Amino acid sequence: MKKLVLILLLSASFFVFSQEKQNETLPMFPGGEIAMKKYLAEHLIYPEISMSNGDSGTVYVRFSINPDGFIGDVEILRGVSAEINKEVIRFINNMPKWIPAEDNTEKVFAVIPIHFRLQ
Repeated sequence: MKKLVLILLLSASFFVFSQEKQNETLPMFPGGEIAMKKYLAEHLIYPEISMSNGDSGTVYVRFSINPDGFIGDVEILRGVSAEINKEVIRFINNMPKWIPAEDNTEKVFAVIPIHFRLQ
């Protein structure tokens, strides 16, 4: 039986934020990187059909964090399969409200990679 491994690389070098102001603080998942990894482990589901088909790879997902901390504008930049892409969109859309960037009146965009691996 294949072993399921989900990996999320969330070190600061993998987050890409677009921002207008140079001194602006960036938005943050509540509890930080460790809390986001825990949230991923508890809420992201590897679709059964994708496991059966042997689908694996990295999904690059872009989303906005609005000034109120809510997520929006979720977009797959590079996907793996329709089922995995759909799960990543569901996962991102169901994230809790983020801690927004300070002194920001516009949405900020983030790009993160989410790795799906079968071993």
